[in-house]
Amino acid sequence: MRVQTINNINNNPNFGALKGLRYVGEFNPSTNLEHAKIVDTVINSKAIKQFGEKYNFLARFERYVFSNMDIFYSLNLLPVLVEETPKEEEKIEKLPLAFCVATVREEFDRTAINNFMSKIRFTTLDELESLLQYKIADQKKEQLAEKAKKEEHSRILNEIKDAGF
Repeated sequence: MRVQTINNINNNPNFGALKGLRYVGEFNPSTNLEHAKIVDTVINSKAIKQFGEKYNFLARFERYVFSNMDIFYSLNLLPVLVEETPKEEEKIEKLPLAFCVATVREEFDRTAINNFMSKIRFTTLDELESLLQYKIADQKKEQLAEKAKKEEHSRILNEIKDAGF
């Protein structure tokens, strides 16, 4: 399994279904050793490896500095955008939706990095699956609310029409 990377990082982990790495904001492991360590922590995470045995996904890393100088780091797992034909023996599904694995917002970058890596390092497969199930349930709730809103709108439009307007 090859991991497609950005910013010329040539990691080649041979596990699961991590299909690529994406870097957003000021996250740049090709020029920042600490960011490279974060990527390494994810690639070597037992929970991420186990999660990859079930799903194809991309890992997206983010870093932003806010106006109050707080540092923000985030790791999200995203569905693979490229459709692939799986081999018959592979029973790996495409991740159904994006979800956040870990975020940290701290005043000092060193503290943020250490806390972020700790969160990733100590995340379990059960936590990843719970986060995914929570996100799926939340998405279904939003879809039902949107459907109810459209039905109400349609009903009101029909009432307006029936009233002769």
